[in-house]
Amino acid sequence: MRIKTTKKKWKVGVNNNIFINEICSLKLKNNEQISFYSNSIKERDNEICKKNWGYYLTPSLNRRLFKYKHKVFILKNLNKDYFLVIVKEDKLLKFKEYCANEKLKFFSLKKYYDKL
Repeated sequence: MRIKTTKKKWKVGVNNNIFINEICSLKLKNNEQISFYSNSIKERDNEICKKNWGYYLTPSLNRRLFKYKHKVFILKNLNKDYFLVIVKEDKLLKFKEYCANEKLKFFSLKKYYDKL
């Protein structure tokens, strides 16, 4: 893995009032994984694993992501662009407020969990 420190900043959002700060970029080799944590090193939020065909973007939707108390949604913006997001269960209200403010439609993947 290679890590490169970056300092990029740009605005996004319907009103162009949300700042994104890119702080680094990573280059993974096949079968290398990075893990993301929130407040505690014990509280894992997500993982991305590089494969020779692409990437696993999340842990299993019906087991580990469920254990981490996360839900997965597909977002659609006004330009009909789609995004895959992971939301902490205790942040669902903030997520819904964000979607309303940004005029995003969201679709839960919950109905697919039992079919996996």
